[in-house]
Amino acid sequence: MTRINRPVAALLLVSLLAGICSCGESSGDEPNVTESDSTVDTAVEITVETDRSEIEDNLPEADFEDYTFRMIGRQDNFVYQYEMGADEMNGDVINDAAYTRNINVADRYNINYEITYRGWSDFTSTVSQAVLAGEDSFDLVVGAAYMLPSLAVDGLFVDWYDIPNVDFTNPWWSTDAIGELSIANHSYFAIGDFCLSNIGIMMCIFYNRTLGEDYKLDNIYEIINEGKWTYDYFNNTVKGIHSDLNGDTVMDSNDLYGFGNNIGSTLQPFVFSLGARYSEKDANDIPVYTINTEQFFNAFEQIYSLHMENEGVWADADFNVPRNMFANSQLVFNTGAVYHSATLYRDMEDVVGILPFPKADESMDKYYTCHDPNVSLMAVPITATNLDRIGIITEALSVESYKYVTPAFYETALKVKYSRDDETVQTLDLIKDGVTFDFVTLYSTGDGEKYAQIVANLLKEGSTDIASYYAENSSAAEAYFDEIIDSYLVMDE
Repeated sequence: MTRINRPVAALLLVSLLAGICSCGESSGDEPNVTESDSTVDTAVEITVETDRSEIEDNLPEADFEDYTFRMIGRQDNFVYQYEMGADEMNGDVINDAAYTRNINVADRYNINYEITYRGWSDFTSTVSQAVLAGEDSFDLVVGAAYMLPSLAVDGLFVDWYDIPNVDFTNPWWSTDAIGELSIANHSYFAIGDFCLSNIGIMMCIFYNRTLGEDYKLDNIYEIINEGKWTYDYFNNTVKGIHSDLNGDTVMDSNDLYGFGNNIGSTLQPFVFSLGARYSEKDANDIPVYTINTEQFFNAFEQIYSLHMENEGVWADADFNVPRNMFANSQLVFNTGAVYHSATLYRDMEDVVGILPFPKADESMDKYYTCHDPNVSLMAVPITATNLDRIGIITEALSVESYKYVTPAFYETALKVKYSRDDETVQTLDLIKDGVTFDFVTLYSTGDGEKYAQIVANLLKEGSTDIASYYAENSSAAEAYFDEIIDSYLVMDE
């Protein structure tokens, strides 16, 4: 249990704001970044958004009489580490922002915190066992997107729309994403500024700018800003980049390519970026499958051509292979989650940039992408006894995250310390603006993977016959998803 010393909250806030403002006063030396080291050392000037920090939330005032607010989450890397909070101030800008957030809410509502951490193997079992036993063990569950849906289908979570004092129209909630997560106008998951992984696990394309200069590529950032970062441009750019590094006349993973990618879930962002979806919502907020459409088939053909027919691309079923190749400066472009810039590629000597996925053509309104399946979602167990209190505290934590934690993480850490070039600062905003969710990819277990992994499965087979794949697998996949939808509709009766 983490106890909050409320009388020092004001002093902590002053310290936090001073720390963020001073981020532009360092010597400019390149920081030695480790996964657990988030202290900012940079010459880039950071400006605090006073309008954000002073925003009003319109929450009611209350005294919860030293109540212990209980949360369960993950703590296995720095993205999840600070979603729940921090034990103490330590000078680390993200740590201190998360700690100050919790203190501000504790001070305002007279509460304490009890935070439980579980790993991948026992997270869902810990939650489900407690709820099925009727135990009021947790007020808030914050877990991976691929973990929680199975618990929601079993009826273990409360509809967020039934929780008082939570307003999804506020800027600290990802309103569009929550809309995508709902079924039949019921939402059992929420996501917003409280979930740091909402930003850290956005899928992007990494760019080795040093190799780009060696191959005399255009200024990619200018191309992006002009809206010309398209599939054709990307495909043609990487086509001419390949080199037999070891001279054995065999092109394999020991050589250099324009682009490398895993034949797996990292193909999904291409589906969205090329203007297709796995499903859409009808007028009643019910998912409708869109795989058997011309738009999806066209996107598949483009993805297949890029990965399987372009001599400048190395596609591998092992996700570690292209990652290692990029880290070894064997790829100009590679896919990944934004936070990989602070973990997998932190020690690279080459300059690394972050790019959005390319659009289908210049007519598309934005650069679309999705999250890694490990992104955190928030849920409230049905055993919770005071939804009014949970709504107030969760909304307050989200407000404080919006004011202090997001600027510390996004504006200061990701855009400054963990970014290897200045243009990435603007590009992160483009990526964030294009993140989307999809019912099919969210519930992609069991026979659902026949749809969610349709592109990867066909590429692994070396097959372009998506029509036959659809005919063979659609009945099982749609029966699986229909059962999920029906389970939500039954809850509504």
